[in-house]
Amino acid sequence: MMPRGSKFWRGGLILYLAMPIDLVPDFVPIAGQLDDGIIVALVLRHVLRRAGEDPIRQHWPGPESSLETLMKFVKPSHRAPGE
Repeated sequence: MMPRGSKFWRGGLILYLAMPIDLVPDFVPIAGQLDDGIIVALVLRHVLRRAGEDPIRQHWPGPESSLETLMKFVKPSHRAPGE
């Protein structure tokens, strides 16, 4: 189950991406799209950290090597037993 705070951040991200008004307007070269990408990355990092490592590993569809790369950046707060 996802914590309430994570649902709030995820919902806020969806609203931000759907709104026509951005921190940096999209017509500004590079920075217009970069701000959206940075906000998405920060919110996803927050949500994944709150979820912990076990649910991420359980639902990861990709190869183990890419999961390990993700874990280096996310550093989930809850470790699997025995680690």
